Amino acid sequence: MQKIIKLNKESYSEELVEHDFHDIDVISEEFPLEVTGNWNWDYTHVNDKINYIYQLGKQQAWDVEKDIDWTSETKAYNEDSSPFGIPTQHRFINYKPFLKLSTVKRKQFLHDVDGFVVSQLLHGEQGAFLVASQLCSTLPTLNSRLYASSQTFDEARHVEAFTKYLSVRHKGVIWPFNSNYKDIITRTLQDERWDIKFVCMQGIIEYYATSVFNTLRQNTADTMFADMLKLIIRDETRHVAFGRNFLTDYYKTLDNKELDSRAIFLADCLIKLLDDDYLYHGHLLYEKYNFDPEETIKHVKDFDNFIIENKRKKFSGIDFDPTIDHLETFQMTDRFTLMVKSVAVFNDLQLIRPCNIPMLEDAFELNISEILQ
Repeated sequence: MQKIIKLNKESYSEELVEHDFHDIDVISEEFPLEVTGNWNWDYTHVNDKINYIYQLGKQQAWDVEKDIDWTSETKAYNEDSSPFGIPTQHRFINYKPFLKLSTVKRKQFLHDVDGFVVSQLLHGEQGAFLVASQLCSTLPTLNSRLYASSQTFDEARHVEAFTKYLSVRHKGVIWPFNSNYKDIITRTLQDERWDIKFVCMQGIIEYYATSVFNTLRQNTADTMFADMLKLIIRDETRHVAFGRNFLTDYYKTLDNKELDSRAIFLADCLIKLLDDDYLYHGHLLYEKYNFDPEETIKHVKDFDNFIIENKRKKFSGIDFDPTIDHLETFQMTDRFTLMVKSVAVFNDLQLIRPCNIPMLEDAFELNISEILQ
């Protein structure tokens, strides 16, 4: 008999802790949703750039079962080693509770960390799938809807691929979603404005995901994982290009009040995304190895902040320590550089405005004018 639980937003983490998470067959979480769709009777192709990206998506379609060798083995990879290497391992390498583990337990822990991270990627792809499916009925033109339909299929394929990978490499164990990232995607799904769904997904979340995928692909010793990520990155790069091409012209038609409301919403999402990390929400994972969750999260944050502060000094021309400059590669993604690039993207869309500049400068401790020089 299947064990099914339904969660609510307020008690998401608490309810999971009350259950043996890995013994649950189905977990669902409901949230209210109101979307205004529309019929569009204009079947002409009016945007050659969007049509080109749509046609490219059809040409680059791939099959999860056929285009990835799910039987491949990697000498550097087995169940007691970490396929991701640098990004996950070095954040714990000097952590005393980790060092107290036996060699076997350390490898098992790192393997579980990898499974935890891939689980976050899987959940994020489901979120992208849900947003893309909404865009099919809310975008204003035929070209954009056709592309949204192809992106929906891309995201479904990504969900299938990550699920398959977890089945093959991690015995099908799927960890719960980072509540902060989940809330960002839920807010995007619940917002009635189609362009908010568009820019939040294509301009922030997909952009962030592509950065993570690239970092993992560059560092992984698991050829199966690298081959899978290569195909996913190709799709995601196309999605980001679609978003920027379509929204640039649209935002030129909005008045200042409309632009301000979007600028504040997106700045808030960007701050929440880049001030967070998957491993800041690994309570269940850390408890499995008898680590104090809050102490472990503080250790990871201190490590990250140490790197980010050095990178900030380097960017601003302040004295920085070149001997630790290489440590930035130990993060899952270079969040500092991603923040700088995201601000530039927002600026291209006319969404760096007086109403959100103080928010961004306070959060990232940088002068926005320096970034845009």
